[in-house]
Amino acid sequence: SGAMGFTAPAMATVRCAFIGLGGRARGHLGHVLKLEGTQVVALADPLPATLEASEKLVSEAGREQPTLYGDGPAAYKKMLERSDIDIVFVSTMWETHARQAVEVMESGKHAILEVPAAVTIDECWELVDTAERAKKLCMMLENCCYGREELLCLNLCRLGVLGELLHGEAAYI
Repeated sequence: SGAMGFTAPAMATVRCAFIGLGGRARGHLGHVLKLEGTQVVALADPLPATLEASEKLVSEAGREQPTLYGDGPAAYKKMLERSDIDIVFVSTMWETHARQAVEVMESGKHAILEVPAAVTIDECWELVDTAERAKKLCMMLENCCYGREELLCLNLCRLGVLGELLHGEAAYI
């Protein structure tokens, strides 16, 4: 059976971890730190300076210090062995997104990954198959799907304010 309609049970506190903490990921970390009901429990990045800067963001937010995984590019695998993580943000190199998201879901956690989610059709199907088999959510982040203006346009269309929508087209223009 497919994943259409699949929902995960509600969580009182969403326990988050991050693989890769470069520029965009640090932005995601900052957003998570502003949300009530979240806890940042682990950070993984092979670059010490990047890991330290991310740890500092958590500290400056007055949050409990996360466990750091910085012993090389595969250090995140040790992090995935933990049972106290609900979701993992994957913001590494494009070529590693799908493989790492599969590892995240296979470890019993939901995967939230940066664009692109995959670089081949086979990787796309592997993400779908893994999510269905593991019963875990896999969400690709997008930098402007859920912005204020985009949601305004969506709601105007849904409410019929603009009349009947016959065709829609959008791009970075």
